[in-house]
Amino acid sequence: MHIIKCSISFSGEVFLGLLLILTFHVTVFAQEKKDDVAAPETQKEIKLEKKQANKLYSLSQFGHESVLFVKQPTKWKGDDWLKFGVVIGSTIAVMPFDERITNSTQGNQHYYNSTLVEGGRMYGGQGKTD
Repeated sequence: MHIIKCSISFSGEVFLGLLLILTFHVTVFAQEKKDDVAAPETQKEIKLEKKQANKLYSLSQFGHESVLFVKQPTKWKGDDWLKFGVVIGSTIAVMPFDERITNSTQGNQHYYNSTLVEGGRMYGGQGKTD
């Protein structure tokens, strides 16, 4: 059995731990349902959504939803922008560790073509193999 060593200093471990806690903390806030929206939809938007509700997904509906997607950040409050900044900052902070994490988790694949893995691949993939 191979043991994979990762050379991260104690301060790096503390930093990664705090970053992990902060990241999960932010995702919990993202799941909270808000009671109100800063700027509710206009009557025109509501009317168009009701009109599109019973139709198949069409190009006009895609266009309408794309416009709503782009306009949504204009309705955010200060705490929404703070959460967005924390997520972006956390992502950028973790990026230097990406290659080391990939190497430590993906480097040991000597069981990839073993009988058990092939059997699981055939059973899980309903007979399909790579």
